[in-house]
Amino acid sequence: MRRWAAVLLVCLTALTASCAHAPQGGGTAGRGKSYRCVATWYGPGFHGNRTASGAVYDMDGMTCAHRTYPFGQRLRVTNPADGRSCVVVVNDRGPFVDGREIDLSRGASRTIGVSFGEVIIEELDRDMSYIKTVHMPASGGEGQYRVQVGAFADPENAGRIKMGLELNYADVRIDRVNVGGADVNRVRVGQFGDKVMAARLASRLANEGYETWVVRE
Repeated sequence: MRRWAAVLLVCLTALTASCAHAPQGGGTAGRGKSYRCVATWYGPGFHGNRTASGAVYDMDGMTCAHRTYPFGQRLRVTNPADGRSCVVVVNDRGPFVDGREIDLSRGASRTIGVSFGEVIIEELDRDMSYIKTVHMPASGGEGQYRVQVGAFADPENAGRIKMGLELNYADVRIDRVNVGGADVNRVRVGQFGDKVMAARLASRLANEGYETWVVRE
């Protein structure tokens, strides 16, 4: 009996530890949950560029990049060493390094005094204005349906969106086309023979905070 009790205790301990971290995948919004994770910060190389949500990145603002939360999710981030905290809004995707879950803006990092280390995340509410619209295709076309998440003249912008989408979605590609004499980089996700299935993915992405178009190739 003692042996089985010890095994049960180990299993319960492992389960409790696994629940101390945020669920991965799918852009889940929430309120009230808290957990610990590793935070870093990002700044000068991205300042003034468009984030994955379309907002312009201000490294001195109170924002963050996260792998799974929908854009507009508000999080309280606390330094467990001294209790300093701030509230940030998720408006970008990242980090892209394993073992790190949240990239704080420089402003948020300085406020709590953490540039790299463990923080406590508490889920607050969400700014629902980040939810975007699904644009359905006009009639015509005979090919497969895909979901387009933006078209960019700058290939680096398209590349950043692609990297962010690949954290949670498969079959993400960039199609480079010439429109009116100018190169355009279209970021597209999935491939469907059925418009309804494409619309479901588009709705999920729009709810996450991406402007989406269902297109037929």
